[in-house]
Amino acid sequence: MKTDSLQPVVIGLAGKMRTGKDTIARLMSKPRRGMFARAAYGDELKRDYHEEHGYSDEGKDRKGYQEHGQKKRAENPRVWIEMLEPKLQQLRALGRNIVITDVRQPNEVEHIGSMGGYIIRVSVDDEIRLARMNSKGDKFTKADLFHETEMYIDTFDVDYELTNNEGLAELVQQLDPILIDIDRRWRKGE
Repeated sequence: MKTDSLQPVVIGLAGKMRTGKDTIARLMSKPRRGMFARAAYGDELKRDYHEEHGYSDEGKDRKGYQEHGQKKRAENPRVWIEMLEPKLQQLRALGRNIVITDVRQPNEVEHIGSMGGYIIRVSVDDEIRLARMNSKGDKFTKADLFHETEMYIDTFDVDYELTNNEGLAELVQQLDPILIDIDRRWRKGE
C-alpha cells in the first residue's frame, strides 16, 4: 500500500547517462502531465564537486562526478539523499508533484519508495547514448559506461519501463500511458 494519496506524486527516473531523463522531466513539467517539479540527487553532488574542483568548459566530467559521488557515499551512504531532502520537503509542503531525474543507487530507490513513489526505468541502446554524449561534448571513456553507478540501474525492481531510442514522439507515446496509470494507482492508494 502506498502512502496517503493526498500527498503529491513522487516519481524517480532510473536510467544510465544520456537516456533522456531530463527530457522526460521537462515533458512531465507540463500542466497536462501533472506539472512535476524536477529534483535530482546529482544536483547536490555536482555543486559539491565544483566547489572542490572548480568549473571547466570542457563538458561534463563524468568520471570526476562518479568518483566524487562514490567517495562521499563511502563516508555516508545517504549523503546525496540527505542533501536533497530539504528541497523535497519544501516541494511536498507546497503540494508539488516531484520527478527525481537521476536514480542510480539502491538506497535512492528505497528513498523514493519510502515516499510512496514510483520508479520508471529509461533505457537507450548504448550506440545512441554514445552519440548523445559525443554531441553534447561530455568528457568520458568507454569504461565510464560500465561504472558501478551505471550498472546498478539494470538490477532495480521498477514499476514501469520505457525505451528512448526513436525520438520525442515515441517517448511521449510511452510516457503518457505510464503517467495515466500512475495517476490511477495514486488515486487508489496503490
